Amino acid sequence: MTKGCPTQLRWLAVTLVVAIWAISLALPALAVEGAGVLTGWDVLKVGWQGIGVKLLAWYANPLFAVGVVAFAGRLFGFAGVVSGFGLVLALTSFAAREIAAGSGFPLPTLTLKVGFFVWLASLCILLVISWRCWALAAVEKTQSNGMRGIDHHGGGP
Repeated sequence: MTKGCPTQLRWLAVTLVVAIWAISLALPALAVEGAGVLTGWDVLKVGWQGIGVKLLAWYANPLFAVGVVAFAGRLFGFAGVVSGFGLVLALTSFAAREIAAGSGFPLPTLTLKVGFFVWLASLCILLVISWRCWALAAVEKTQSNGMRGIDHHGGGP
């Protein structure tokens, strides 16, 4: 029984999502009017400060880390839930100006760049593979439970 995903596939998936996330750090992620373009790394270093104006997208990163660790530890359902919450936080990036303005902090025009979308892809991939492996584990559990009720000696109940 593989409990959802074979070990080799699980570690390949972990490596893939972490590599995609890391690549996003090197790419241009955000153009800020009047201030230039920030890489994913630049945003990672300072994004946590957005909490004061209710900009929470950065907090998808710790949830991503928890999701990766949970996925690696075969806690696929938990990884799916955590990565889902992370994805929701990340998607608030599309409304950053409006969210900040609602807190009384006007932001300059922001343009999301390729690094942002690569980062978003890493979060989406973690979510999809977590739920897929969770579903496979559930099917395996159901099948193994069903096999216990079968008499393997040819006789009936």
